Amino acid sequence: MNDKSKAGVKIEKVPTRFVEEAAGPAPISRGAALGRAESAVAKLAKKSDQWLKRDFEALNLAVQDLIAADAAAQDAQIDVAYQHASALRDISGMFEKQALSVVADSFCELLSRMRHAGRTHRSALATHMDALKLAYRDGFDGSNSAEVNRLAEHLASLIDIFPDPDAILRQDQARKRAAYEKKKKAAAAG
Repeated sequence: MNDKSKAGVKIEKVPTRFVEEAAGPAPISRGAALGRAESAVAKLAKKSDQWLKRDFEALNLAVQDLIAADAAAQDAQIDVAYQHASALRDISGMFEKQALSVVADSFCELLSRMRHAGRTHRSALATHMDALKLAYRDGFDGSNSAEVNRLAEHLASLIDIFPDPDAILRQDQARKRAAYEKKKKAAAAG
């Protein structure tokens, strides 16, 4: 056991089963692990179209419900839509459907910003659903990355209707830091 003291704090290294396992040799090689993973993904690929269809249809219904929702039910409907949009994003990303993944990710960001803003935008929702239909139903596979990038840029302009909650948080933190530094300087001069 290794003891170190620092201002009355005693740090001890305790051997655990995890530490012992991690220090030992790997049970299988990296190549074998990657091979197993690729095989498992290939088997799951057969089911991916069913999963995408399920979440696409559920998202379509959730967006219709969101558009019809009153203010009291809006947050709950956004959460339901977000759940299906994120499932579409994750599944399409896993199975290399680039365009669908990009559009679904944009949809997730739109829904997140709507939630934080406390309001929705019917046109932005409808446009994102149309883009999803293009990527999902109409065979836009995203093999042309310039087209996918252009689509993503246009969708991003719709997202920018709503403030970025992360940017607002950073601005708030910067204001608090500046106020703290100002007080600190005043106290030192003081």
